[in-house]
Amino acid sequence: MCQSCDFEKQVLSRLKYHLMIGPVAQSRVLQGPLADSIKKLFAQCAQENEWELEEVEIHDNLVHIVLELPHTISLD
Repeated sequence: MCQSCDFEKQVLSRLKYHLMIGPVAQSRVLQGPLADSIKKLFAQCAQENEWELEEVEIHDNLVHIVLELPHTISLD
């Protein structure tokens, strides 16, 4: 260890998660107003929990979410 170093020890960590969520039946139900509601709900959850929501992309039967969480939170 360097005793004469003039810098502070800093640890930076970024935990990014790519989540994919879809209905059990592979039907194309995530369209129109339902897709808009899902985006708003994820944005609201991210704001309330102080998460950084980087991307929410909704296809007909799949939701892709990319978010960054503090290292103190884990997904179980």
